[in-house]
Amino acid sequence: MPIKTTMTGFDMVWAITQNTVNSQLDWLSGQTIPTQVSIGDINNDAGAIQGGIIGPPTVNFATGEPHLAYLYLKFKEGIFSYWSGHGRNQIIKQVHINGWILAFSVHLNIAQFAQDYVKDSKAVPPEILDKLTKFDDTMFSIQSIFLDFENSDLSTYNDLQSDIPITADASGAPISISEANQIRDTFNGMLRVWLLNHKGTDNPFILGYSVTAKQTSDDVKAVLNPTGANFSTHGYEYPGNLNDSSKDGLSTFNFLMVTGNRNILGDPTLMRADSGSFHKNLVESNDIDGKAIIAKEVFFEKYLWDLVVKPFQDKVLTLGDYAHARDDARNGQSDFTEEINDKTHTFLPDDDGLGWHYGDHVKLSWKEKGGETYHHQRESEQNLQFKVRVGTAPDPRPEMMGAPRLTLTITGSVYRYEWDQVDQYFGKLGDSYLGKGWASAAIAYTITIQFVAGTDGKISIFHTSLQSDPVTTSDTGGVYNIADIFTSLLNLHTIADDWSNNATSLANVNKDVAQQLIDATGPILDSAMTKVILPGRNEFFYKNIQLNTDEDVEIDLQYKTT
Repeated sequence: MPIKTTMTGFDMVWAITQNTVNSQLDWLSGQTIPTQVSIGDINNDAGAIQGGIIGPPTVNFATGEPHLAYLYLKFKEGIFSYWSGHGRNQIIKQVHINGWILAFSVHLNIAQFAQDYVKDSKAVPPEILDKLTKFDDTMFSIQSIFLDFENSDLSTYNDLQSDIPITADASGAPISISEANQIRDTFNGMLRVWLLNHKGTDNPFILGYSVTAKQTSDDVKAVLNPTGANFSTHGYEYPGNLNDSSKDGLSTFNFLMVTGNRNILGDPTLMRADSGSFHKNLVESNDIDGKAIIAKEVFFEKYLWDLVVKPFQDKVLTLGDYAHARDDARNGQSDFTEEINDKTHTFLPDDDGLGWHYGDHVKLSWKEKGGETYHHQRESEQNLQFKVRVGTAPDPRPEMMGAPRLTLTITGSVYRYEWDQVDQYFGKLGDSYLGKGWASAAIAYTITIQFVAGTDGKISIFHTSLQSDPVTTSDTGGVYNIADIFTSLLNLHTIADDWSNNATSLANVNKDVAQQLIDATGPILDSAMTKVILPGRNEFFYKNIQLNTDEDVEIDLQYKTT
């Protein structure tokens, strides 16, 4: 099934807020990102910078283009020299650059991360380099996403985003507007040279790394591992055009990923300049630092199908075929009819796409000889139903106060009905009704699995199961008389014992299906999360997991620097 447009064609999106990216740049400032700018001699050279100290750089993704960002460099200290005057009257003057903010429109790019080539690079912190080099390069590829100064127009700063107040030189003498503009242009040129010195593997302005598997794996833990990656940005869209400054940091830097055998390089829709252009905000609250979004199709068709539905189906298919199991109805009887034989043969997707169902409904009728002068008209019916459903349900634990949870429900039910009518045979006069008896029984179970972000920052599973007591009905008419209709006619004990001991029993489904999901979920999500790495020291914490309005799975993230 193709990935729907809510995910712009990608299987997974890790949306990291602008606030979080800037906190990473803050941490890197002074470590891998240089803070000192010194160019030339301010006493003898025009265009020199002395004692230039840059504060932590910041980025802004609200550019309207998915591969573009504004980079802000704010000077905390420094002096800049410039020519003042004309001709022979030109002299070198200085101006304080404290508080100057220059903004550049910078393209973002993605490139292969060559482990051996960057081991001696000062652009990657040792702890991050250690994390990256632990990936076997025969099995994984690593891509870095960075500010691409080489392919950006740095010849002019972004005037609307910059703030360069110039009113007086270092001595306090006033500076004219025209001279101030010349100073700005000259300063921009020198800063451009400084930025272009940081390129290639020496570029410390890295926003993140994506790790992709070179080959698909049969390991269940790898079901959500990315096999291809791209990126985009999204500027926060203010509802109703009402700007709220508290939301300014909710623009997002998006890791875009595919899984399985999808070839991202061979699909132009995933590698275009506008790939990953979302028309909605991916993060709406300052309470979280990012969001991991898993496409419904991937969560259902890979994760749930492989871990739940397929093994459940394998168990169901071991059950006998009721239509052929009633030898007492087929052998030596008359008027045998399969009134109903409706079987899905496999788990089929529900119409709303939020689950699967399996059904096997059989109703048989026949006549059997009871004695010299009477016979029985018999009916036997069995309706076997299994379902797997996904939705949102309240957490039943009192201390959770009904918190909504992503919920998986597995249900199984069997309905059995037996009907026996006794007629006396009067030869040519036909049959005469003597009496009848019937009985039915229904048994069902429910397994509920809720995904919960625990206080330890990990996804845990809250698991409950319940099997109902048999619901029975019966009646007789005429002279029909059986002391225990549920033993003689329906054989309830056999039905209950079989339901409790066959391959699809509550105990077996709990042990072989539900427990497999519980055991695998943590490692699967953790494995997927380790393939997205920000440039500073960090750790993912899961804050919540839900099915969103698009029916994709969303995991709220807190991304804490330690």
